[in-house]
Amino acid sequence: YVHISSKQYCVYFLSYFISYFISFFICFFTLCKITKYYCVREIYNKFIFKHSIFYLIKIFEIKKKKKKNSYVFP
Repeated sequence: YVHISSKQYCVYFLSYFISYFISFFICFFTLCKITKYYCVREIYNKFIFKHSIFYLIKIFEIKKKKKKNSYVFP
């Protein structure tokens, strides 16, 4: 089992955020108004609920664990 530091989770979180942000803008400026709504909804559902909350919870858990056990992550 490999421990993942909160810094690594931050990096994952940011990379997801940036990739979705870019795809959102490509979507938003290239597609028509009907698909714009679909695009926004899809990205919102996928990104906000799956990735960001997952990574934020992980970061929070790691920070809590660090305080409790006070051991250093590799």
